[in-house]
Amino acid sequence: MEMRGDENYVIIRQRDEKNMSLSDFLISHLLSMKSTKIYRKNLYTRINERRNTEHNQYNTTLHRLEKRGFIEIDSSGLITFNKSKERLFVRLEYIKEKPDSKKSIIIIFDIPEKQRKIRNWLRNQLKIWDFEMVQQSVWVGKGPLPRKFTDHLKMLGVHKNVKMFSIIQKEIK
Repeated sequence: MEMRGDENYVIIRQRDEKNMSLSDFLISHLLSMKSTKIYRKNLYTRINERRNTEHNQYNTTLHRLEKRGFIEIDSSGLITFNKSKERLFVRLEYIKEKPDSKKSIIIIFDIPEKQRKIRNWLRNQLKIWDFEMVQQSVWVGKGPLPRKFTDHLKMLGVHKNVKMFSIIQKEIK
């Protein structure tokens, strides 16, 4: 999905737009705006321009998002996006640049079942970097890893669940 904020409006590739749920579409729209606040009526107008959505479906989706704490709606109809929940909508992009050092590292992670998508992303990322699996959550490969990777782990909120160690070979005499 490609999102770009343009005059408080979201642009999403049309083929991706069809595959998105209305909740994802609403959140991507709110995230792409310069402000995290918009009136309910204005948001519906903008969403309806892009997706011919029935009003009751729109209201139901807003109610669910409010109930889950992603947005707040006041009595005047002002919708405020909860920025603390933003990390749940971070794209799981793969980092193409491979570590080019001779140093070996071991990565151990314990990511809860509730965060399965993040766990699968991490495994696939390690495969891209030619890491070898020792166990499901223990991988060995070349390091050090790019800073972008550790920043991404922090943004996803799982950096405390991932441990990285350098491997040093010692000669046995």
